[in-house]
Amino acid sequence: MDRFVYEPLDLDNTTVRLVRLQKGDIGAIHCEVFHTFFLDEEAFFEYEALSYTWGGSEQPCSITLNGKGMPVTENLFLALRHLRDPKQDRILWIDALCIDQRNDKERGHQVRQMPVIYRSAIRVIIWLGQATAAEEFAMRRMRRLENAMKRHACNNWTISDRRWSVMWEDLQEDPSLDQEEALYSLLNRSWFKRVWIIQEVTNARAARVHCGTETVSARAFCVMLSVAKVVPTPHCQSILDVMPGPTRQHSWWNEKPNMPTLLYKFRECQASDPRDHVYGLLGVSPSLCDTTGLTANYEKSEIEVVQDAIVLILGTHHLRDARLCLPEWTMSQLLYYENRKETLIPQLFQWAVIEGNAASMDYVLHTSMMDVDTILWHISKLQERPHGKDPQAVLAVLQSHLASAARSSKRPLDRLLLA
Repeated sequence: MDRFVYEPLDLDNTTVRLVRLQKGDIGAIHCEVFHTFFLDEEAFFEYEALSYTWGGSEQPCSITLNGKGMPVTENLFLALRHLRDPKQDRILWIDALCIDQRNDKERGHQVRQMPVIYRSAIRVIIWLGQATAAEEFAMRRMRRLENAMKRHACNNWTISDRRWSVMWEDLQEDPSLDQEEALYSLLNRSWFKRVWIIQEVTNARAARVHCGTETVSARAFCVMLSVAKVVPTPHCQSILDVMPGPTRQHSWWNEKPNMPTLLYKFRECQASDPRDHVYGLLGVSPSLCDTTGLTANYEKSEIEVVQDAIVLILGTHHLRDARLCLPEWTMSQLLYYENRKETLIPQLFQWAVIEGNAASMDYVLHTSMMDVDTILWHISKLQERPHGKDPQAVLAVLQSHLASAARSSKRPLDRLLLA
């Protein structure tokens, strides 16, 4: 069978592809892909958006797409088989099928539209993968909780509301049955580690979690973890905090976090492309792209994207040529420094000293607004033990900033130098 070839998208407009998963219950999986577009963030078709992990780059499985062969990962194949309805077609948005992954320009264009894609979907489908018997049992118990939630006016209950526990205790047939291990196993799924799922769930109007043959609302999923006294890792908790339901309504998410906060909260996420640690967060909030000036551009190198992120974290995107003063760090180095201004400044300062880079030192001092006493301390240390490629150049910049800081604090410079 011939391999499927994508027809180009209109990259000057809000064009996207959708996939029609044809009905069936056995046999090969058949799909059709077609072009459509958004008008004022309104789609012309009702569709669901899939949130899942690729499960690696290997594509051992195959489906038919517009009558042609299309290789897919095993996890996507299992998701399609699970989602296929025996009686009617299903319209979906799936990144691996709706984006030509070999076309960098198209990838950037589609990534910029992903917030709208997930906001406009009637629901987001979270696919965790195949389930063990214990995990399916835990999911069924969640579904019982979900059914009970429909009989209560609980939309405004916080996640810590005692009434959730009362509701759950009333449902228990055998309290001795322990599903804690299975719940922790669900939280350990690779879905919770993928950077792209963050914008997928933050933009979701509603979401359902699918694992094996079982499905439950994201709302019930989060409530179940709470009543079962499961303690997620800080990273998993950050993910749960932004899922549709009571956790998102009453979490730090309502404080409208900025990009540095998001980079820090989700620093443990994984991405096959290092640049996606930044690009995967741009669509989390509608205002982020507007306030940061950043857009997904896969024609930029990893180092350039890291420099863009540092400029953003330091709040200096308004300064001309700020990137020229920055080190050529990889994304793993940036993540190691925890993506925060208070931890980045010392690292950048030491790098500027070691490299003897006067322009970088000037940039760091300007950014940090270092006070007189701190500058004096650095001057004395560098005079006691000169190091780096050009300590005199760095000292000259420090002394220049000392004079400026002294004027601002109205402290006589000659006395400071004599102290």
